[in-house]
Amino acid sequence: MKRFLSIALAFVMAFSLAAVSSAVTIPSDGADMSGKTVIIHTNDSHSRVDENYGFTAVSALKKQYEAAGANVLVFDAGDTLHGMPIATMFEGESIVDILNLVGYDAMTAGNHDFNYGSDKLAELAGKMDFPVLAANVTYKETSEPLLGTNTVIVRGGIKFGVFGLASPETVYKTHPDNVAGLDFLDPIETASLQVAELNAQGCDYIICIGHIGLDESTEITSADICGAVDGIDVFIDGHSHTVLPQGMTVNGTVIASTGEYIKNIGVVTIDNATGAIEAGLVAETDAYEGRDDAVDELIGGLRTELEALLGEVVGYTDVYLNGERQYVRTQETNLGDLAADALVYVSGADCAMTNGGGIRASIEVGDITKGDLVTVFPFGNYVVTKHVTGSAIHDMLEHGVRAYPESLGGFPQVSGIEFKFDPTAEAYDRVDPKDVLVGGEPLELEREYLFATNDFIAAGGDGYTMLGEFPIATEYAGLDEALIQYISSLQSIGSIYSAPLGRIQPYPYHTVTISSTANGTTAPTGSKTVLDGTSLTIEMKPDAGCYVWYVSVNGEIVAVRPGNSITFENITEDLNVFVCFKADAPAVNVPVTPSEPSQPPKTGAVSMTVAAICAIASGAALAVSGRKWER
Repeated sequence: MKRFLSIALAFVMAFSLAAVSSAVTIPSDGADMSGKTVIIHTNDSHSRVDENYGFTAVSALKKQYEAAGANVLVFDAGDTLHGMPIATMFEGESIVDILNLVGYDAMTAGNHDFNYGSDKLAELAGKMDFPVLAANVTYKETSEPLLGTNTVIVRGGIKFGVFGLASPETVYKTHPDNVAGLDFLDPIETASLQVAELNAQGCDYIICIGHIGLDESTEITSADICGAVDGIDVFIDGHSHTVLPQGMTVNGTVIASTGEYIKNIGVVTIDNATGAIEAGLVAETDAYEGRDDAVDELIGGLRTELEALLGEVVGYTDVYLNGERQYVRTQETNLGDLAADALVYVSGADCAMTNGGGIRASIEVGDITKGDLVTVFPFGNYVVTKHVTGSAIHDMLEHGVRAYPESLGGFPQVSGIEFKFDPTAEAYDRVDPKDVLVGGEPLELEREYLFATNDFIAAGGDGYTMLGEFPIATEYAGLDEALIQYISSLQSIGSIYSAPLGRIQPYPYHTVTISSTANGTTAPTGSKTVLDGTSLTIEMKPDAGCYVWYVSVNGEIVAVRPGNSITFENITEDLNVFVCFKADAPAVNVPVTPSEPSQPPKTGAVSMTVAAICAIASGAALAVSGRKWER
């Protein structure tokens, strides 16, 4: 194999960012890039075929470099065939058509590319005009590879040896059934064997396309592989969604990764004369505008077909399933219950939670179509499981109801969990662990539970950092697919989900609203939230020369000149308390009504009195006494 970088330069660059510019030169008309090889690469698109740059830009960029005379290779590092309905509704075959049209030269299989099952993945690979490479994935019984191992591509008389590596994490980052009967071999040992084999074939450059990633939580990263195996020139990486604007160099190997969703397009440039390798990105901030009409036309046709597929009926509901924003973000709803139950159904978890903000629509009475469910969960999220502690579940619930009754995208819709909380308590001190049940049994803080959620929440999204620290146990299909499976299994939705199932119960509480006037001047209105059955004492502290004239509750006078305090026992409803102050109070009662209070002459220290009323209205002069509502 030819190595053009000096040993000294390779040593200086080891385990450092590549000393190259992140800017990519996009050739204009008439530009000459002969003598260059350009590797265009993508990873972790998760079937976002026309979002961000999309595959139309990848194809246009390829054609621009070819027109400028460069040798062009196009690679994909996996997690491409599954994700959004445009992929899943066609079981990945739509993506195969797109990749074929763009003209990819090779790809590797990501863990989510196994979501249709290994047999279907092999079938899809057989329909591609290029090889799908995963040298470390073999059948247990025969040790034969499931997919291709390597390929040799000749461009401009230069031999490029290319091999692929799949993530060993695939065994638990797809449904176990999808990888039954397969072995995922050690990627370092496999890479070493592949380099030796390609060197023996006289390759000038060796390229690995790996769905491996750089996450520190990963047992073997792409950097580990490059550090342990000599002879890899370029490592096109995926899996961790890492953005490497300039690539990074480890042991002489340039590692390149674009991030996700084709927000960036990777470009690795090789000078065929000197062997110098530079990695960069057509970044999302570059606003590249290239498009390929043929790719746009294909995707447009697929979208038309998709609309017909999304009309397929998967179930029927005889009740309205409430997914409205103002409800799923503030309280349990029947659709929230159904969605969370679907997570448990597909995963077999002990309990589950999905965030209310991820539920984007309601389902009306009548037939339920695939399109309805995609509308409910439009983001292409996956179902994942984690082994979490009971303490983390408790912290999760505290986090989820911290803003109640205000709207919160992270409000929890749960399955297998029942809990009560005190909405009058301070945030993060509202859920007593004794009031939490999991699987009908009291929560055990030290116990480990199998917990299901979506990949957004699992990663710590919506502030659920207490969940992000636990490793993923297993990954499953998309949320919309989970709903399709679960709803298809139900005989009657209405018999189960006619109303919320009572899994989330705020302790009964009431609001005491206080408004005041002092000699005709209105003070601010304040309020106090109290639990049902609480006794509330309002202390009135007017300045000298002013007195309580009367107090009314819910429109009826309850006391005239009551002194400096009044107590309301055993509150069982919302109260609107109106306090009227005046100067030089008379010795006898006078008839007044709360809605049109009689105002005495404006004498006395009114300005000081109004300040005192403001303190009352802000809650500074409120004191709660009496029994707490017994839980």
